[in-house]
Amino acid sequence: MPAGFEVELDTDSLINKAIQNLLARAGRDKELTKKLVSFSLSKIDNNKSWDVAYDLMQISALIKNENHFKYLKSLEGKTSEDFDRLAQNLKLKNKDLKTQLIELANVLINKSAQQGLEPTDFKGGSNSIFNTIVKVSNDIFTVSPDSGSVKNLIAGNLYAKTQKQSIKDSIDILRSDIADFGNAYKATYGHIKFHENIIKSIVPLSLLNELMHEINIIKKEEQIVPIYEFNGLLRNQIKDQPAPFIYERLGGENIVITLLMNFKILLACNGKT
Repeated sequence: MPAGFEVELDTDSLINKAIQNLLARAGRDKELTKKLVSFSLSKIDNNKSWDVAYDLMQISALIKNENHFKYLKSLEGKTSEDFDRLAQNLKLKNKDLKTQLIELANVLINKSAQQGLEPTDFKGGSNSIFNTIVKVSNDIFTVSPDSGSVKNLIAGNLYAKTQKQSIKDSIDILRSDIADFGNAYKATYGHIKFHENIIKSIVPLSLLNELMHEINIIKKEEQIVPIYEFNGLLRNQIKDQPAPFIYERLGGENIVITLLMNFKILLACNGKT
């Protein structure tokens, strides 16, 4: 921390100033402008605010939270290219995962056709469990792995008891392949959705990183330390001390505001009395 620093208690004003500085770069910084536009469009698509400054203030709540701040600090030094590279890598991983499932689905559809089967021959009729396989073949991954259709594919509940025996026999030939598909879908679906959620979060995280950069500039210029950061630094300094005093610099004077006693010492003292 800089010598003679001040603890900034009004974090909202600090962050608002950083947001204004960030927005002032829009138009001049092409990468930042692209991210701000992308961020705004995502909000509009979700029928949310189109006020970028307001939205940035909302997500800045992560910075003010001491528990989150220490993790956001790990983003320091990351560039726009780093975030873009991460998004691209995750998209490629998802493409590979989906391609594998699509290929499995197409194999099953072909085998089913060779057996003379229709999707309606499977359990569910018009709402056949086989429709899940058809959807995947069309690059549609909307069916939850916890749905009844996926569970039935895995468990082998593939047809109604009243189904014709000849159709049952044809479906039974595919039983093992269908179970393999169901298990693969269940195992892969979570990874796909996890990657998609990260991809959706990359632009906001990138903007948070830019915002923290602007905050750091203000901190250096004004020789201040935000209270959310100061608390973390203070905690690290006193956590191993038996009876630390905490001082807060207010108006140029050092005032004792809290006396923290080590919890273990308190317990020991209580045990002796």
